[in-house]
Amino acid sequence: DCLIINGGYIEVYSNYDCLDSNGNLVLNGGVIKASNTGGAFTGQNSVFDPDGKLTIGDTVTFISTSGGKTQANVSTTQHTITIFGDSTYKAETYISVKDETGTLIAEYVPHGDFNSFLIISPALEIGKTYTIAIGDDTHEVTLNEHNTVIGTEEASNGMDGFGAGGMGMPPG
Repeated sequence: DCLIINGGYIEVYSNYDCLDSNGNLVLNGGVIKASNTGGAFTGQNSVFDPDGKLTIGDTVTFISTSGGKTQANVSTTQHTITIFGDSTYKAETYISVKDETGTLIAEYVPHGDFNSFLIISPALEIGKTYTIAIGDDTHEVTLNEHNTVIGTEEASNGMDGFGAGGMGMPPG
């Protein structure tokens, strides 16, 4: 079994798994938005839950919110920004990501409550600063690392499934 997404626009909301595959999960292109109120970004009952490999291509824009506060151990060639909020945001809170010129890169209105936000996008570049507005909260984020994390995650519950081995590694 394999779930392959080659393009288009997909929006998923769940209290459990958003993108679940009993085999590999391959995202080759498109814009994918996912909101998971009941879990983390990776692992069981999460945004990504493949039983095999997770592969994210270079042209995918992925925007997600989560009710969990564990880092998205997702390895991709694209840069990522993860924000862990200090409180829970309500469903329907508007999120926008803009570059240094004010150009909108992505926007999202998730359908579930959340306290974590993740963006993976080919528009994110090292050394650039991005403005991420989540409701009334604004974050100026300079992308200094491949995977930039703002805020503090909670201790992992051991359910993440994708360790430092990264893309293509089976769950541990």
